[in-house]
Amino acid sequence: MKKNKRLTLEFKEEQGVLFIYCNALGILYLKETLEELSKMEAPEDFHLMSPEWGGEELTEETVDGLLIKHLKPTLWDEDVCADRLISFELIKERETVQMHCNKEGILYVIQLLATLLDEPKTNLLELKMPSKGGNELTQEDESDEVIQEVRLILKS
Repeated sequence: MKKNKRLTLEFKEEQGVLFIYCNALGILYLKETLEELSKMEAPEDFHLMSPEWGGEELTEETVDGLLIKHLKPTLWDEDVCADRLISFELIKERETVQMHCNKEGILYVIQLLATLLDEPKTNLLELKMPSKGGNELTQEDESDEVIQEVRLILKS
């Protein structure tokens, strides 16, 4: 029996957290997409969309928060964001999350995804802003749309 890719994004406003639910195929797909983006010249981006938006990159599952139907990973020029590692921004009215990062940020996330795939006992990856007790996420401004925490949950 062929297993299907699972890669669903949900934003829970009351917690201010972006949840990414995926299986191993979903993590592998996201990792390979970011690897491809990391080899390009900035600025560059990809569009991962749900079937409702005409894509097949994201899956749509029942969630109790806002189902994200468009993920836009963007590689920024090092000169523009030399200090930025990675940030996620919610565009609620478009059901979109923009993932802004420089080359260092993309490579960091690729490494984390590879670790998640290689360590079978690990099923949670958390990325947090310093204000939430982490140091993985950064931001350029104080926009309310910047997501403070991302939790990637591996499910079979």
